[in-house]
Amino acid sequence: DMVLDDDRWRWRHTVSYWVCVCYILGSMLFVAGSAFWYKHYVHESRQRALVVYPFLLGSILFTVGGYLGMFQAINLGRRGASKLWEWSPEKDGFLGYWFYFVGA
Repeated sequence: DMVLDDDRWRWRHTVSYWVCVCYILGSMLFVAGSAFWYKHYVHESRQRALVVYPFLLGSILFTVGGYLGMFQAINLGRRGASKLWEWSPEKDGFLGYWFYFVGA
């Protein structure tokens, strides 16, 4: 099985795109939440919607992005079925994404 079928090829080559999307959207939500939090521009009744929820969703997106990056690093160079988890510090990028995932 030297050649990946279309579905496996497509998934493995779009994971990095979704990692990027998760980090960008998470960052935008952190910026938005911080902007509303800065100098208490938001009335207290709207603080949850404009500050707390953007921070929560941003942290979820960062966690998903960290896991997807780790997933991609785990499956780097793998020809068979993808693994959801494997400790692979010898693979390029694994430790960096692991620290992102733990820190998120």
